[in-house]
Amino acid sequence: MTETTVTPNVAFGALIGKGVLLIILGVLIGVFTLASTFVAVTMLSILLIFLGVALLCGGTSFGKSGVVAVVLGMLVIILGIITLVNPAVFEVFLVYFIAAVAVINGIFSLVTGIMGAGTGNRVMNIIIGILGIAVGIAIFALSFTLTPVVMGVVIMYVIGIFLIIVGIISIIQAILVKSAEKKAIAA
Repeated sequence: MTETTVTPNVAFGALIGKGVLLIILGVLIGVFTLASTFVAVTMLSILLIFLGVALLCGGTSFGKSGVVAVVLGMLVIILGIITLVNPAVFEVFLVYFIAAVAVINGIFSLVTGIMGAGTGNRVMNIIIGILGIAVGIAIFALSFTLTPVVMGVVIMYVIGIFLIIVGIISIIQAILVKSAEKKAIAA
């Protein structure tokens, strides 16, 4: 006698959950743009200070070989304090960092889609890749014409829209996964 087990489709649930959360986050960022910018910069500044303290403490426990960690820890603490006092400095860094991450992630998604890894999601990966590259290039281009504060607000809107689009694509991917599962069961 053969026993069959039913396994829940984790990919479907994860993609639906991811899609819904990204859409909600995108809407929240769009509605509370200025607050999102302030909170992001403040949290990252505080995170830098904690990271610096961790490097400083870790470096002192290694004796002479931890000198580099101690110096780096002090520099990171100073950077954290500067960015906490003058958020515009950090916003400039954040603008370039987000643009670079968008381009790099876009390239990886595009290559993944072109190479055919996960053939059911190939088109979606290509779309996300093209969008990521376009968003990164747009952020780089706009960063030379807008002030850091205005650029921070623009980036928050762009991030919100991007998250909504990726959330919708994730839900579409979930539907495709569910459809493929039904076809596999029927076959």
